Amino acid sequence: MEIIGRDAIWKIKGCVQNYPWGGKSYIPDLICEANEEDLPFAELWFGQHPVCPSMTTTGSSLDELMAVMPELILTAAEQNTWGNQLPFLCKILDVKSMLSIQIHPTKEQAMAGFEQEEAEGIPMTAPHRTFRDRNHKPELMFALSEFYLLHNFRSDSEIRLLLSNISELRSIYEVFIERGLDEFYRWLMDLDQATINQLLGPFVEELRSGKVFDDMTSPEYWINQAIDQYCTADKIDRGILSFYLMNIVRLQPGEVIFQDSGIPHAYLRGQNVEIMASSDNVIRGGLTSKFINSSALSNLVRFDSRSIFRLTAEVGEDGRRTFSPPVEEFRLSVINLTPSNPFELQVPSVSLLFSTCNCFKVASPTQDIRVGGGEALLVRAGSMVKLRSRGAAQIFIVQGQR
Repeated sequence: MEIIGRDAIWKIKGCVQNYPWGGKSYIPDLICEANEEDLPFAELWFGQHPVCPSMTTTGSSLDELMAVMPELILTAAEQNTWGNQLPFLCKILDVKSMLSIQIHPTKEQAMAGFEQEEAEGIPMTAPHRTFRDRNHKPELMFALSEFYLLHNFRSDSEIRLLLSNISELRSIYEVFIERGLDEFYRWLMDLDQATINQLLGPFVEELRSGKVFDDMTSPEYWINQAIDQYCTADKIDRGILSFYLMNIVRLQPGEVIFQDSGIPHAYLRGQNVEIMASSDNVIRGGLTSKFINSSALSNLVRFDSRSIFRLTAEVGEDGRRTFSPPVEEFRLSVINLTPSNPFELQVPSVSLLFSTCNCFKVASPTQDIRVGGGEALLVRAGSMVKLRSRGAAQIFIVQGQR
């Protein structure tokens, strides 16, 4: 681990996750790796989560350093609040194939669920383990490209309109009219697979009868993709109905959306920067071959708000755009650097700096540090740094809000 003068700045390298839904060129190009094995590169993590911790310049993990010397990185006030942990986890995602529908628990729900599964003796690596830590996982995502996702439920009137026009889903429509969204969704998640196949089989058969759907804002376009990705001859994924139940959102580069606890969502396609509380708690609701804990899903999913939670930036006099979600673990600032426009930054709390385009340099009173693709800088609270770049570069700054 490299300690740079009294400013306490650390250079770290991100950790790659090769999930099968990832693309094969975006992240390898970013980190200057050839990808000779033609692997999917889904996520690049910056943080200390033990599943995929960032590495230091001396070869130890950031998690190991924080366990031994947290006072070098966190102030006394931050240690009092966060313990010896960074409150946030940062990721760069390349979504080529859609991810599962999921929700995340509140902190209280996560603590209760974790303790219950510990008492039941469920191994941490068991496929039916739901709560892998005691933390919540609110998420902010910044679109790097045109990005599609499912996000929160549609209004009842919109769901009724969509379902009423599909004769093969008439029985589904009638249950929705009778029960309303909350009871209908819980009923759908609890159905056995044979009943799902019986109810959705005629619909899937009709949809696959040669029709071509090329409108990426239509449910049928994505349902076709989901059938290819997740459905087999003897198992229709119940999640395909979610394209009628949930909003299909298209984001342009630079737009930001926030997903709080209990809000169902699924990433469909594109690249983004994702900031979250440091957690790996995921409750799935379809579009997956993994375990669906229908009981936890029914108890934790929210139906009270049907809004699309876009975040608007506060723009400072220096041009910095700051997105502040209603959580204390993180906020995101974005700076656009040009060769003629260096940027001076005083960090009020522990901060992580990284970019997705070109390299940039960070100067402290004692050092000048080059940050390349796949690298980030961890900066202790109170440090003053100057950012500059030879080309246009978008710099992301993540820090706690407390």
